[in-house]
Amino acid sequence: MEWIIIVHEFFVALGISFTTVLTAELDDKTQLFTFLLGTYFADRKLLLALSVFTGMGLVTLIGFGVAKLFQHFLELSVLQIIGGSVFIVLGSLTLGKAFYDRFKQKDEEVCEIPEEEKTERRIAKLLKIKNPFAFIGILSIFYILMELGDKS
Repeated sequence: MEWIIIVHEFFVALGISFTTVLTAELDDKTQLFTFLLGTYFADRKLLLALSVFTGMGLVTLIGFGVAKLFQHFLELSVLQIIGGSVFIVLGSLTLGKAFYDRFKQKDEEVCEIPEEEKTERRIAKLLKIKNPFAFIGILSIFYILMELGDKS
């Protein structure tokens, strides 16, 4: 009878933690990226799911490995200072680029391809990939880059 209580408590804890993480991560840009990919690759749902799980697993392993490496060489206080400094530098660079883009000369002739057209071309290339391993590899790399770019 005691094991029923243990199993019940486990599933309650699992449900609470799952709901909390899902709610916290739902508006994350990586999740939105996954939803976007789901709309483009609706006919390849299994490959898309494998790509996301592979990318998520690799990002977790990379983060765990880096954390273990830092744990041996740095104290927690030093690591917090480094992490905070990197966060501030990346935020400053993002703001600087935003201000630069906002206030640069309006009359400059831009001969770049619009971003929407670049995205459409990239998606069209991905749609032509027939090899499932290449498809999973490429989307996993995209997922890893999205997560590594997430400063939170």
